[in-house]
Amino acid sequence: MGLAVDDVDFGAGVVHVVRQVKLIAGRQVFALPEGGKTRTVPLPESVARSLGHHIAQQPPTGVSPPWRSVDGSPLTASVHFCDIEGRPV
Repeated sequence: MGLAVDDVDFGAGVVHVVRQVKLIAGRQVFALPEGGKTRTVPLPESVARSLGHHIAQQPPTGVSPPWRSVDGSPLTASVHFCDIEGRPV
């Protein structure tokens, strides 16, 4: 959740997992990944192709949910997946 443009390195074939979207009191916030641990994971070629097709049809959308709590400072990221209301999924 919350996969942003800067998180995907197509050239190196990896995804940097550095944030997630959480619901707190029914509101979306960005937070550290589960367990508070960032990581880098392989990006299989088939997934890279599918993501490339998705980007061609649905360009990334800039969003600015708060960081870690509903009253946290906004963190802006261009995410690859949004719902119909423009919120990150």
